[in-house]
Amino acid sequence: MTTALTSQILGLAGNASRALLERALTSSDLTYGQWVTLKLAADNAPTVDRAALTDQVADGVKATPEQALACIADLTTRDLLASAPGEQSRVGLTPAGQALYTRLSAELAPVTTRVYRDLPPDDLATAGRVLTMITTRINAELDNERR
Repeated sequence: MTTALTSQILGLAGNASRALLERALTSSDLTYGQWVTLKLAADNAPTVDRAALTDQVADGVKATPEQALACIADLTTRDLLASAPGEQSRVGLTPAGQALYTRLSAELAPVTTRVYRDLPPDDLATAGRVLTMITTRINAELDNERR
């Protein structure tokens, strides 16, 4: 049986994935946007330009720059992110932020492994390419609507 990829299937997969993530986040009291912010800061370690992080968060969660800045501010208030010493324009994970990111990643890893474990690598590669193209096209549509 072959199932064509549709926006409904894509949406269902995205919603299911987010539900798994949000279940893991309940122990941390992080919102989805805050998790994305923490993950992007970890991915850009040791520090990232605050403006670049704001743009990445806004793009990643389809939020306004103000909402993205609020996520950064909330994580800073919680001592999970901090300005780099002597560089107010750069932020990075604090030791507490790194510990939380590591813990949550470890909690998510077994679930992710179970979800993907027996999927053929070639299928995953194809899905990755197709979903990346779809995301690029959707982002272009959103950008066109903002103009």
